[in-house]
Amino acid sequence: MKTRIILLVLINLIFFASVGFSQTNQNNSDWKLYIERNGVQFYTKTVKCHDEVNGIHKEVVLIKATNTTSYKFEIKWKNEIWYDNNCVNCNSKSKEYQFSMILEGDQSKEGDCINKEQGLNIFSKFLNYSDKSVLTKFNLIDLEVNPLLN
Repeated sequence: MKTRIILLVLINLIFFASVGFSQTNQNNSDWKLYIERNGVQFYTKTVKCHDEVNGIHKEVVLIKATNTTSYKFEIKWKNEIWYDNNCVNCNSKSKEYQFSMILEGDQSKEGDCINKEQGLNIFSKFLNYSDKSVLTKFNLIDLEVNPLLN
């Protein structure tokens, strides 16, 4: 009996993990070059994210950083965001919009529908509400791409 319960719990965990957020429009050809600094390329792509279990349907802008060199870099930036043509954080000193990461040589990191804390995912709009704010502009500002000595 105990084995059946454990098996049932494991099957449910696997099912709900696979049903979580699904992401559409994920072709590599959808990436558009945003900016390049010191051999690190930053790309953006807009995708639709669906969390059927919780009824959340949204659009996000994903960011991908690709290091085209063999050098290791520390990258720092701030996401500057406009909703309905109003900048929500232009004069903010809050660390909420400041991000950093280490990018090894020939490594890429990209956002997804779930991990907002990396700074590689910017909320655009809800797909199932027409009366909510919509992303109209964003910038990666104070962008630093600094080589690290190994």
